[in-house]
Amino acid sequence: MEKYTFLFIDVLVFLVPMLLMLDKRFESKKTFNQLLPALVLMAVLFTVWDMVFSHLLIRTFNPSHVIGFYFLGIPFEEYLLFLLSPFAVTVMYEYMSNIVPEKMRQQNGNSFAMILAVIFLFLAMAFRQFPYTFYTCLFSSLLLQFNVYFLKSEFLGRYFFVFAVALVPAMLIHAVLTSHPVIQYSNAGISGIKIGTIPFEDIALLMLQTLLVLTIFDGYKRGKSIRNLLN
Repeated sequence: MEKYTFLFIDVLVFLVPMLLMLDKRFESKKTFNQLLPALVLMAVLFTVWDMVFSHLLIRTFNPSHVIGFYFLGIPFEEYLLFLLSPFAVTVMYEYMSNIVPEKMRQQNGNSFAMILAVIFLFLAMAFRQFPYTFYTCLFSSLLLQFNVYFLKSEFLGRYFFVFAVALVPAMLIHAVLTSHPVIQYSNAGISGIKIGTIPFEDIALLMLQTLLVLTIFDGYKRGKSIRNLLN
């Protein structure tokens, strides 16, 4: 049964958005149509990301905990995880946008984003000898700055609130993935800063993935395509 560990985690992640989308207040079809382009782009980018770091043996997968179906050297379960995690957070964002008070959703979002951007940039420079840490923190910082200065996004306060809520189950999931371990990291590639068995890079990467998807998703909601966001 060990080989189904990663797949079982994916099923648990999938259940979260599915349960929320059963609520009649949730416009599931419209949300999914707007969300699909963002998920596809993110999947392409992070397939390349995983391929690079797997090739460098920095982030690898324990063969005893996967079913054994690989594409481009990456297990099927990993593709599911980096599609389902942003999907779950975005569905939570949409659902909670209807029930969280407006003041709480938008308060100080851009200020907090810039504090995080500075912290991530500092960590990227401080741990530049560790490629996984460096690129995860650098891209996280750049995406936050892009939202604040270029897009002037108004959803960041809501996003951080939802991400904080989603972080609780996410930490439990990543604790399982890293304690068995299902996902393995080379000490030559990461900083070594951990919360229990979870490298802090896992949390930064989850923020990077979900914020990228939500940035594009928010643009589609405002009637802008991916190309329009860059113009």
